[in-house]
Amino acid sequence: MKKNKKENILKNVLISMKNATVSFFKTIKKDPKKAFSALYTGIFEGIKNNSLFFVYILLNVFIGVLLRYFTIHTMENLFLLKPILGDLAIVVLLGSFNFALKEKHRFVYLLVVSIIFTIFCIANSIYYTFYTSFISVSLISTSRYAVQVGDAIIENVLQPKDFIYLLSPILLTAMYILNRRKMSKKEYQVTNGEKRSIRKMVVSLLSGGLILLIFILSLTSLEIGRYTKQWNREYIVMRFGVYAYQANDIVKSIEPKLTSIFGYDKALKTFNEYYENKSESQEWKNEYTGIFEGKNILVIHYESMQNLNMALSFNGEELTPNLNRIAKDSIYFSNFYSQVSVGTSSDTEFTFNTSLMPTNNGTAFVSYFNREYVAIPKLLTDKGYYTFSMHANNGSYWNRNIMHETLGYKRFYSKSDYDVEKENIIGLGLSDKEFFKQSVEKIKNEIINNKDKNPFYGTVITLTNHTPFDDVDKYGEYSVSMKETVYNEETKQYEEVEHSYMEGTKLGNYFKSVHYADEALGEFVDALEKEGILDNTVLIIYGDHDARLPYADYRRLYNYDKDNDSTLDCNEEDPNC
Repeated sequence: MKKNKKENILKNVLISMKNATVSFFKTIKKDPKKAFSALYTGIFEGIKNNSLFFVYILLNVFIGVLLRYFTIHTMENLFLLKPILGDLAIVVLLGSFNFALKEKHRFVYLLVVSIIFTIFCIANSIYYTFYTSFISVSLISTSRYAVQVGDAIIENVLQPKDFIYLLSPILLTAMYILNRRKMSKKEYQVTNGEKRSIRKMVVSLLSGGLILLIFILSLTSLEIGRYTKQWNREYIVMRFGVYAYQANDIVKSIEPKLTSIFGYDKALKTFNEYYENKSESQEWKNEYTGIFEGKNILVIHYESMQNLNMALSFNGEELTPNLNRIAKDSIYFSNFYSQVSVGTSSDTEFTFNTSLMPTNNGTAFVSYFNREYVAIPKLLTDKGYYTFSMHANNGSYWNRNIMHETLGYKRFYSKSDYDVEKENIIGLGLSDKEFFKQSVEKIKNEIINNKDKNPFYGTVITLTNHTPFDDVDKYGEYSVSMKETVYNEETKQYEEVEHSYMEGTKLGNYFKSVHYADEALGEFVDALEKEGILDNTVLIIYGDHDARLPYADYRRLYNYDKDNDSTLDCNEEDPNC
């Protein structure tokens, strides 16, 4: 009986809307001025009678615009219609359900939804500062890692702008209190006793649906393809809005879980068919095959080290002299590109050791730690190698204490195995120089204690050269300014002039950190040579991912106007621009 009653109400609402629409267009034909006047009056009355709902809409769309501006940093974001439509549609659709509640419960519902939107904005704002990307809800399981580096986040990442999004719930609450004070006691009792307004909910849902339809029709096939694949999070937020991105991210985050439950048999069949005729052993050979067989292998996971650094010098001083020296006497791969998802450093470790791509949502180290992998440490263990890894951060960070064992490492040295004194901390933890110094002793002990004299496979993971590169005073003396000798017509003498160039920029601070990391690498290699560890050891060095630095700083690096201490205008099609 109740179901039929609701169906009749909905039917009557739809009929009324249809009749109102037909009547409106008829009025336009007869008297356009009167029609639009009536429409204006209707909208004005609608806003007046549902002021809290419209304030809720305006505030949450506004903080979405602010997030795009403060993260991607372009004025263009303030005027892009598509992401505003995307955010507006979601805000209206979710807010519409408040009319299904009694008046006294509507504010609470709108406040809860506003708080959820605010949390999305704050979380993305903080995450973008740290990783130059937008957060995934699949990272909820990794949120404990933020606690482990909480001091670094508060000191180096958390900024006043991260709290501006609190405007939404605060102003919404203020609006509610103000409206309540304006009412008399009788008015308040009558309003609070108002029944659910299904008609208003339906109208709001249809309005939100219409906005969503307009938004979808404005999209190109390329934009839709990128949205479904979610390859470029920044692009999606820029084109679709933060709430549309987050909605898609939620779907993408639960998709692997559903696939593993409902699609396991199909995935297993596809996997088996692909590898059915594949050989499990390497059959082809080249000039490099087997040249390192039986040797020790020491891998340096070089935090945020980019190929760009090796070609740079400032005032005649190489940025990475030690890395350059090592590269000249080595097999050097310059076309090496990181393939990280939201797991950043852990994704690189995963790909390096397994030759598998990281998961698109979340991180393999956390979401898929309980799988069996064909990994380098396991393969070398089968060949009689002793395997270990070293990182002076908490062992549970990125689930390494579990995942390294899964990959086949027999021993994992973490923060608890190192002496971490306050004076030796740079950025997120133990400085690279001190980390390398202590690691040499541990590697030496591994060799001495190895009774069977088996070769070893070890991985050392650095930490200092990590965003946000704020400990400039601890990186040592390295100038990223531009110095030149010019002739002074007045004094008739040559003088040295210094331009700020990259000093004071995030990229400039990164270069200072890189130079420090290079010095640490040089000291490490020298110490290994002194101890004789490199006599029968292959040294492998790779950068895990880019440093996630502002595009504007790179433009300044390549297009510096020394006369005006600014960035030269350049053609956007120029790859160096």
